[in-house]
Amino acid sequence: MKIKYIFYLEVVISVFAIFQAAFWPQAFLETSLGMRGEAVAGELARWYSVLLFFLMYIYMVSMHQRRWYFFRHVLIALLLGDVLHLTTTIVAATNLGTWSPGLFGSLGVTLLFAGSRMVALRKPSLIGRTYDFED
Repeated sequence: MKIKYIFYLEVVISVFAIFQAAFWPQAFLETSLGMRGEAVAGELARWYSVLLFFLMYIYMVSMHQRRWYFFRHVLIALLLGDVLHLTTTIVAATNLGTWSPGLFGSLGVTLLFAGSRMVALRKPSLIGRTYDFED
């Protein structure tokens, strides 16, 4: 058996988890953590930190290597994440019935990052690094 099939299995399980967490968050939390209520918030913060760590590691490594093909795909993935982040920020504000300073800050920072990624994808020379474009 080739190991790549295990990686494909990981992708399938992760896609399922993404949809469950996005559309049925309570079921996702109860299934994944086996708990309800306030204890869930602390656990979710830990999970978020783990995902953010690995995402930023990939981002930094891809930014500092010289392969534009790889970095471009990382930027595209992050830009798609920005769109999803904006959507969930608006949904959160709607569900809460108010825009907290944290939600406003999240909105502003995400728009800044998304705009920067769009500019970088359109004009890579503005990034300030030299990339190999022959991939």
